[in-house]
Amino acid sequence: AVAQPLILREFPDWTGAKIGSIPSTYAAVYAVGQIVNGTLGERFGARRMMTCALLIAALTNLLFAMTSSFEMMRLLWAVNGWGQSAGWALMVHTIANWNRSERRGFLIGRLSTCYQVGNVLSWVLAGYLCEWWGWRAAFLVPSLFVFPMALVFFLFLRDTPQQAGFARVRDD
Repeated sequence: AVAQPLILREFPDWTGAKIGSIPSTYAAVYAVGQIVNGTLGERFGARRMMTCALLIAALTNLLFAMTSSFEMMRLLWAVNGWGQSAGWALMVHTIANWNRSERRGFLIGRLSTCYQVGNVLSWVLAGYLCEWWGWRAAFLVPSLFVFPMALVFFLFLRDTPQQAGFARVRDD
């Protein structure tokens, strides 16, 4: 949304409705992805799924910054929505695996706060990047943050305490 006015300036043939279909497509795919990715997370585990989801988000941001095709932008942003939709369900499931029920509410509250603060900061960062380096930077720079995070999740996240050599969390 922050980049839309600059994208419209670069592509004057496009309308506001046309450019608005990009985040609308993202939202539709994100909604479906939240349901499906939660189920896939149960089957394949948060470690694998989060690593893939972060790589998808980073790669689609990077490619979005490089394209000038409307169709490709909409496709990339749809795929980005799929990747980003995996985060919440996978993180909640991982927290549940690692913590007793009396601690989960507190931790989910902290995670929720991180999601909201991160959202606000991403809009602020996107605004500055658009202002200083153009709309493409608002997609390129975040991808540079997310690629290393995929590596961190792959190397350090364990779906359950047992995978890390610890006893299962008992929640009697």
